[in-house]
Order: sequence, then C-alpha cells, then structure tokens
Amino acid sequence: TPAVPKGCYLLSDELPPVLELEVAGPLDEMSQTTCMTECLTARKPKPFNYFGIADRRWCYCGDRIVYGLPYQSADLCNVFPCVDGGFGNRCQGFVGMEVFELVLV
Repeated sequence: TPAVPKGCYLLSDELPPVLELEVAGPLDEMSQTTCMTECLTARKPKPFNYFGIADRRWCYCGDRIVYGLPYQSADLCNVFPCVDGGFGNRCQGFVGMEVFELVLV
C-alpha cells in the first residue's frame, strides 16, 4: 500500500487538529510503517484515508484533513530523521506533521 505525501502541516494546541483521531502513542520512535498500519487496521472494514506522525511519537488518522494548508517549506517536518526510511525524507517535527494519503491498490 503506497502512501502519497500531502504536505507538512502546522501543529499547535491553539489550533484545531490536522487529522481527527489520535490512534497510537506515545512510542519511543513511531515509524511511518507503524502509523500507516495503525490507520489501515484501526477501523474495519474501511481504513482511514490519511495518516500523520507528530513529535516523532504520536500517530494520527483521519478521513479528511480537518484544518490547515500545507506549508511551502517542509522545514517544520524535517526535524527528526525517518525511523524506517519511510516514504521519502520528510517525517515529523515538534510543531509539524507530515500527512500521507493512504492509497489502496
């Protein structure tokens, strides 16, 4: 199952969430594969459409991007290296969530 990057979104306690549901965490090192698997299996029979990792330890899932627009610069999401190589070089940061769209093939 490929995951398509949808951009880097700002996270803040003062803003609405980017994705609706926090499903896993905190883990010492959340990986993109772990989060993707959580979002594919957290709800049956239809998996969520999106997943994202925040602060390298928290996994979020959602059917839509609830709030925000992606930043032109991915610097907010390039703070931590990808744990598992992931779907590109962008992973997550303290105030940034890289959001991926799940595409079932």
